[in-house]
Amino acid sequence: MITRFLALTVAVIVSGTASLHAQGAALLRELPAVGVQIVGITPAAAALGIDSTDLQRRSEQKLRAAGFVVPVGADLLEHPETPLLIVNLGLFRTRDSSAVYRVALELMEQVQLMRNGLATHAIGWSEQMIGFGPAMRSAAATRAALDQLLEMFLSQAREATLGLR
Repeated sequence: MITRFLALTVAVIVSGTASLHAQGAALLRELPAVGVQIVGITPAAAALGIDSTDLQRRSEQKLRAAGFVVPVGADLLEHPETPLLIVNLGLFRTRDSSAVYRVALELMEQVQLMRNGLATHAIGWSEQMIGFGPAMRSAAATRAALDQLLEMFLSQAREATLGLR
């Protein structure tokens, strides 16, 4: 039953984000800098070896290697207008020794509402992956999913900025 549910969920996620590709590409055009924030690591996820410091470091390294400025700490606080890539994790253990995991990558940016000029934040781009497997492999699966999501983000950002396909 869980396998059918996951297959259906993944299909919905893929088709849902595909229809927004053109809009998402426009939002990624000429993105100068991006911060990173890891959220959702529970004690259960940490017990399986999922480490926020490691995921943060990996994400920042990949973004810097692709040419992004990645402000951290005080620099990020001094510039609240900097877009933020949020890595949102979810891990749920089953009764046996398996786990369902979800890794989402969301680009949150400051926006201004047209109707009243109010400044707020909105998610302008997002992708996610869902997986199921042995709980003891959750840390490796989470890292692999994050790497794939970052590559999707970087690929789409390059395409939007440089017009590459």
